[in-house]
Amino acid sequence: MTIAARSADGNLDFHLAADPIEPDRVNVFEAWESIESVEAFRGDGPDREMSSGVRAADVRQYEVAGSIRL
Repeated sequence: MTIAARSADGNLDFHLAADPIEPDRVNVFEAWESIESVEAFRGDGPDREMSSGVRAADVRQYEVAGSIRL
């Protein structure tokens, strides 16, 4: 999934990481140029096989007005 996301139009970053404290938790970080970009990538959402392994999810979306590279 990481390779597909990173090669998608509008993707700025995509990262999956095992949580260092909770062994059954995976953290996902995504950055996209626009809401339209992420929605085009997501389509109708995960297929049945992928979603069958998800026990819980907490999805948050933030809109960033700007950033400064340090």
